[in-house]
Amino acid sequence: MVLVDELWADLLTDQPGTADPAILAELERRMADYQAHPETATTWEAVRARLLAGR
Repeated sequence: MVLVDELWADLLTDQPGTADPAILAELERRMADYQAHPETATTWEAVRARLLAGR
């Protein structure tokens, strides 16, 4: 329970725009790649089906 309390407190203290710049850059890179090549994206339904098929 202590861990949950600590995680919750951490979430409450995070401010918008304080994310790691490297993570933000990677997200922007991925979005640009998707926008340039949307046909390479995989839907959640396809990913889920592939994961469940491997059980």
